[in-house]
Order: sequence, then C-alpha cells, then structure tokens
Amino acid sequence: MRAKVVASEEPYTGQARSLVLVNKGDGDQCIFTHALDLSRGKDVDLTLSSHPGLVIGRQYGDERMAGPWRYIESGIKANVQPICVQYVEGNYIKLTDADLVFDVSFWKMESGNTVNFVGGTNENDKTKLGGGGRDWVINSDGTISPKHHLHLTLGVQAPKMVLVAKDDPCQLTFKNASCLRDGEEVELSLSSHYEMGVARAYNEEKRFGPWRFTESCISSSSPIRVSYVDSNFIMLADADLVFDVSFWKMEAGNTVNFVGGTNETDKTKAGGGGRDWLINLDGSISPKHHPHLALGCTIEGRPEPEIAVSIATQVESEVVSAPNTNDIMYAPLPSEPLSSAPENVETTAFIGANFTGDSWNTRHGPVVARQGGTLSSLTFQSTCFASDRPQYDCWKGEHHIRAITLGFSNAPEARFNTPSGMGQCNYTQTVTFTSPLIAIEGFRQSVFLQGLRLFEANGVVHDVGGTDKSPPCNNKGDGGRFVSYGRVDVHGAVIGLQPNNDDYTIKGIKLVLQPGSTAPDEVPPPPPYVVNATAAPPQAMDRSGDTVLLQCQTNAWSKSPNNWLGYDVGDSCRIRAMHTHGQAVPFKLHAVAKDTYHIEIEGRGWLGRSGIDVFGNKPRGEAMRVHFDMARFATTGRVLLKCVDNNRFISHRSARHGSMVATYGSGGQSTENDIDFKMVKVGASKFNGVARRDGPGIVYFVNRWKAHDGEHRAGRMLGFNGNNAILEATWAQPGGGKVPWELFPAD
Repeated sequence: MRAKVVASEEPYTGQARSLVLVNKGDGDQCIFTHALDLSRGKDVDLTLSSHPGLVIGRQYGDERMAGPWRYIESGIKANVQPICVQYVEGNYIKLTDADLVFDVSFWKMESGNTVNFVGGTNENDKTKLGGGGRDWVINSDGTISPKHHLHLTLGVQAPKMVLVAKDDPCQLTFKNASCLRDGEEVELSLSSHYEMGVARAYNEEKRFGPWRFTESCISSSSPIRVSYVDSNFIMLADADLVFDVSFWKMEAGNTVNFVGGTNETDKTKAGGGGRDWLINLDGSISPKHHPHLALGCTIEGRPEPEIAVSIATQVESEVVSAPNTNDIMYAPLPSEPLSSAPENVETTAFIGANFTGDSWNTRHGPVVARQGGTLSSLTFQSTCFASDRPQYDCWKGEHHIRAITLGFSNAPEARFNTPSGMGQCNYTQTVTFTSPLIAIEGFRQSVFLQGLRLFEANGVVHDVGGTDKSPPCNNKGDGGRFVSYGRVDVHGAVIGLQPNNDDYTIKGIKLVLQPGSTAPDEVPPPPPYVVNATAAPPQAMDRSGDTVLLQCQTNAWSKSPNNWLGYDVGDSCRIRAMHTHGQAVPFKLHAVAKDTYHIEIEGRGWLGRSGIDVFGNKPRGEAMRVHFDMARFATTGRVLLKCVDNNRFISHRSARHGSMVATYGSGGQSTENDIDFKMVKVGASKFNGVARRDGPGIVYFVNRWKAHDGEHRAGRMLGFNGNNAILEATWAQPGGGKVPWELFPAD
C-alpha cells in the first residue's frame, strides 16, 4: 500500500493533463516506476520514471454519470496524491479504493484518445467488461498497452496552446522570436519550456463549417515552422493555416489553434480579431488588440535545468567512502532468498571510465544483478544538454548519464540510478533485444561515458546516448566528436551491471554475467560496425553500394499504381508511398552492419527521423539505420524495413497521406506480411537525375537519340497506338500513357 500522503500533496489534480493513448516509443509514453510489482498483482502507486515528479491522479473526487456508467477523469500532475491500483485477473487495472477500472474513452483505439476511470451499474453494464478498452497488458519495459493494440501505450497528454495573462507562469516565450518578428521562417521551439515547442496535435485537417483547422499542442517532438506574414498573421510554413483564437473569445484559458478558410468571404487571412498577433520584445506573443494576454499553455514553464557542476559547487557533500566492489545487491524473486547470490561474480571489463577518489567522490558503485533472467531491454536515462555551458565544460548534445536499467523477460529489472542526478534527467531511451547481447561499445565526450552501442547475436545494433553517429558538439577536444572506448565482447548471459559513478553521473559500467554461462556457440560474431561508409565493407555486405527502388506492398496499397516511395518537393523532403514508378526515388545503400544500412538520396541527403516521421534530407550524422530482411528478399523479392535506432518497423500511415513512419511494433499493422516492400535494384546511370534500371525484367524503353543536342524527343518513352509503337510519355515526369515492357533473355 502507498505511504502516507505528505502535507504538500493535494488529493486531486483539478484541471490537468489527461492520461491518453500514444504510439509506443513516443516521447510522451509513460514508464511506470512500479510496473513489475503491478504485473505481479501488488497494490502500487502510479508514479512515473519517464516523467520524474509527475503522478497519475484523479481530477476530482466525486463520481459522475454518463448513461449507465460511473466515471472520474484522470489527471497527471506533480505534488498530488497518486492513485493506487491493482492488476486483476491478468486484464483490468482497478483502483484499490473504488469499483473503477482504466477505460479507453468510447473504446476508440487511437493515439490521443483519453483514458479515464470507469465503473458499471448493473450486470449488463458492468465494471469488468472485457474484449475492448478495459483490457491491458504490462510490458517488460515498464509501459502499459491495450491488450489488443500493442502498438499503443499509456501516455501523458500533450498540453494545449491557450491564452494566458501576460507574465503568467504558463506563458510561452520563443527562442526565435526576434527572427520571426523580422519576417524569417522559424521553428517554434520554446525557451520557457525546456526542450518543447509548438506542434500539431495531429496531422490531418478537420472541418467546422467553412473553416479548416488542426488543433495545437506543446510537444517535445517536431515543432512547426511558421512565418510572420503582413506583420499580423502567424502562418504555418507547410499549410494555408494561421494562428487563431477559438471563436475569437479573448479570455485566459481559451485555446489557440491553426485555422484556414475555404472561400473569399471565409478566408484564411481574416483580420480584425483572433488572428492578429504582436511579437513582443521579451519573446512572448500577444493578441494585437489584447496585449494584456499572451500565448501560453496548460503547464508552467520549465527552464533548462542546471547541471550537476553548478549545484555541487554550492553545497557541501558528505564524503562517502567507496563501497567494497564485491558487494552485490540482488532483488529476490518471490521464492528466492536474498542470500542466494552466487559467490563468484563474472564481469566484463569496464566500458567507460574506471577511476576513483577524485574531488567528485567518484567510486565503484554496487553490483546490481538478477539471477535466472533473460535480458530483454536496456533503458538509458541522461541529461542531454540543449545548449552550450562553457563555464562548466558542458556542451550541447552531451549526455550525462543518470540511470541505466536492464530489463529481463522472467526476472525483476536491474537498475542503478545516481543518488542526486535524477532530478536533472530529461532524456530516456529504451531498446529491446530479441537475441543475446554479444558485445558492447562505449563512447566518451571529454573523459567519461556518454553513450553505448549494443550488438545482438542476430546482427542488430542499437545506439543509445551520444555515439560516433551523433553530431559533433563545440567541445574543442577531439573535434567535438564522441570517441569510442573500444568494443568489449560479452562472453556469457548478462544478469546485471556495476557502475563507476559520482553522486550525479554514471561515468562507466561493467556488465555482470551469469557464473559459468558462455556465449552461444552457434551464433557467429556480427560483422564490424562500419563508421565510415566509404570504407570497403565486409564481404557479407554485398548490398552496400546498391541503388534500389521500393514499392509499398500493404494489403491496402499493393494494387495501387501510386505506391512507390518518393519524397515531397521543397524543403520538407518527407518520404511518402504515393508516387508512380516514374517518380520513384532511387535509394543508395551504405552498409553499417549485417543487412543494416544508412540510406542516401543523392543530391538531397540521408533518410532520418523527426520523431516517428521519415525524411530524406537529414545530414549524414542524423541518418537512421535501417535493417533489411535479406533472407525474405532472396525468396520473395520483398523486404521488411526496420529502424534499428528505435526498434520499430517502417510503413506508411494512411492518416498522414501515405507518409512513411517508423512506429510499428513487431508484426506491424496486423502481420509482418502486411508491411513489406518490393525492392527493385537499379543501375547507376541517370537521366534528369533519375536512376535507370539494368537487366531483364519489366522496363520502360526511353529514347536517348541526340539527348546531348537538346533533341525534343529525347527522354520520350516507347508506347503504342493501336498496333503501332510510338513515342509518348516523358520519363521521370508524372502523367502520360506510360507502357511497361518485359525483357527476356534470347534463346
């Protein structure tokens, strides 16, 4: 049961952010502190390790009615009493002090929908009603998913953009306000709310009467880009939408969204009311005719956190002697006594720093291990600096590690967090394993560990934190690069870790291995990770250097002629599966591990992610690693694509007009057979910048006669009119009567 509520805790959250569904892996997903105990049927408080300080609570105390249902709305806030719940019948999450269970509103299983506490009133409309929005599963990574929709998890609702009183604690101030005021197109990132920005709550436009609209939110991913038009309107860069005060009611708490018109009367740039804005010198934005108000949100601002150095120099720390490095902390399984730890612990060498006795009281921490478990995940938590702090020798992009958690499929987790650093944590990354961990590589920025590369036996490679794939920072040492400590092979089953740490930061780790275990003999070591893709790849990577076209083969789009992957013209370069074969974009593969590649679009950039969305204009340092199922390709001509960096499958999303997203869990939308791609190798020669295919198969015949002299028929394609062959459509341009032909080898 929960501890007694301290005086500072309020019983209810009041109007607050709600508990909602989000896509698994989303930055707003909830990771629950006591997920393991919850899965075992224990009563637990719903506190969050993913959002330190926030808890799940009730918005109010009295139950309300909607038809035959009793309900209380969920709220997420700090300094309030968390609800205490129990996982019952392996299905329902029930409040311990009320006949209420977690319920997805109207059982609509979609990202953004709210989750509240609901109970029944009769035998037909009962509390424990299975088969839909009340069925839950506790995941090994500490998240909770709807049992029948595992690509979703419980998450924290993104706060809405609203009007607030000028200088209210919830007021937004914008990093690029001066550039916006000068007419430049800018990203709406915030200085008032650390690592957050103004974003869309969803991508599609909705309709209300003659108006098109998309709702706003404040999010940690993908801020919108806007410009200040006519010194009056704030217009989205990629849509005919402007900032609009809902119903033009100029009062604190009213929402501000993105609205556009449909005709000359109801037009987008309608002045004189809730679309007129003034950009203030302090970086805030006010309605032009109501300067006592400003743009804000439903949560108070949180400036960039101070780093450990600035705190440590202001307080006196008690000097703690380094513990005996042979001390082992084991959390027993239900039937396992604490004293059953093995006598002889096997470990790897230290990955990262391995020193003690400095002014920071750096020491070897305790060994934290679990017996009998199979490693299934690693969670990396850090302070990732959003700007340079040269006075403390800290630089934008650095990761100061605060906690590392090892998850096991059949044992409790093994976790170490520093005593004082978690309050500064702003970055959490979890990777999952589907085969044994056989090697680990650490990376430093300056003198201690800041990132890891993890090698699985199946060839999959995971990066967490800062690695040599990360953009360089402004630290003059090593040119700002993250430098490898070297790869350490893991010869055994991982059951725990031991840190090298001070009060704030983990500076190195070594892995604890099951005594007497050995690495699986039948699995060969993976090929070396190729950091410089121009270097000669291993022989096994025979696809490196290939250029391919990809055709979406989901059930919905497999028969569509517009299902080839291409990109949006202009600056966004968003990858979509809505292009004809003639518009398909050639992707060049650069091997980084076995069957794993960086993907280049020559002349544009590299495939990478912003959140879950896939773009083709990222710099090389932000290229994502994509694993191709080449065994499948050898037998079917099709591949599954998996983003190694977030361990998610890549496919299109119809709700985003065919844009490619890296968000689908194992099995994809329904089965893995429904998210694969036909892959066609093309040659290196080009016409108008588009690659040409070589070899037998289905092809287009393209005229090249006198192409260098500007011949107007050059580039025209062979088609037919009746029984006569003619030149008609133009290669690499949309439209026209393109006719495919098939080549056969001569007898």
